Amino acid sequence: MKGQNKFGEAIGVWHLTVGNADLELKPKLGDNRKFRKILMNNTKDKDVLMDKFEEFMFELIKRDNPDDPDERIKEYIEYNVQDLFEETMVRFRWTTKESLDQSKKEAMGDIKKSIGES
Repeated sequence: MKGQNKFGEAIGVWHLTVGNADLELKPKLGDNRKFRKILMNNTKDKDVLMDKFEEFMFELIKRDNPDDPDERIKEYIEYNVQDLFEETMVRFRWTTKESLDQSKKEAMGDIKKSIGES
């Protein structure tokens, strides 16, 4: 983002393409804190974690797309929740894309070993 200071560049606007939808989201002060609370308070129960994340993502998308129907946004989030979760982790700098890719690669290797593939 040309012309912004280093802090503005770190926050900025998120341009995401997930599930064939191009999103432009503008996180605001407090969004990272909300996301952190979701992660820290719900890491043991994955269903609760994802439910809370879906609520958070709905707020984020709805804020910048107020005219889109709630049910369509919720449906979009449900179908794309894993990709949205990963993108949010990267955008809020909780991880890197490279680290996520490596974790996926290792997980696939473990799955292949468990089913006897090489």
